[in-house]
Amino acid sequence: MRRKTLVILANSYKPGGRCIAGKEVTSAGDNQWNLSRTWIRPVSDDAAHHGSVSESFYQIGGQDIYLMDIVTVGLGNHSPEPGQPENWLIDPSIPWVSHGQFDASVCARLLDAPQDVWFDQLHGISSAEVSLEYEQQGMITDSLKVIQPHNLQFHLTNNYSEYEGRYKKKLTASFQYNGQDYSGLSVTDPVIKRILGRRYPQEGAAEILMPLNNGDAYWLCVSLSPSFGVENKHYKLVAGVIDQTGYLLRRR
Repeated sequence: MRRKTLVILANSYKPGGRCIAGKEVTSAGDNQWNLSRTWIRPVSDDAAHHGSVSESFYQIGGQDIYLMDIVTVGLGNHSPEPGQPENWLIDPSIPWVSHGQFDASVCARLLDAPQDVWFDQLHGISSAEVSLEYEQQGMITDSLKVIQPHNLQFHLTNNYSEYEGRYKKKLTASFQYNGQDYSGLSVTDPVIKRILGRRYPQEGAAEILMPLNNGDAYWLCVSLSPSFGVENKHYKLVAGVIDQTGYLLRRR
């Protein structure tokens, strides 16, 4: 049993609840926080939903956790799985506690500087996926990164799914990072999905392409999913969108 305090950088829709993750911080007094480079993803023991976090944890005092919130969580054992080394089991006996928000004006301190975003160029798959072979070669050393993208765009579609037998709305992101193009990343950030929720095209109509208002002044928390499907691929997700202005961080 232990308590860890995190600045929340991933708040992502997931079957059965949310995926919540952040970097560990320690108090420096007077509402100041020392930031570490250590990522922690609290997960439940709900194997059917890949450890999703229920609202009994991600709601504190009746309010959802937001990105950049500082939250103390109760943890049990370290519980890594292939492709997700940051996972820790939640200790349900310890309630989560909010300590306000990290100062958005210094959020550049949160940035990572990876060479690429798990770019699996050898196995002929899309830039939104990572192959089992890439994982088996030991290329996945983390599953969470905060990056500053360029040319960030959101793609809204409403196409017919042969698999599901219905029209399905889909929100994905494309961007450039360190000279490489990435596209087709599913967006699971609840705030972005709410902001763009009324912008989808009519059923079968052409894709709608939308930037956000502040150009490149955004940071993305990009996450890797657990492997699943016949080919055991990991999928890249936009699990958090952070802006310097604080607009996206406002309570609604």
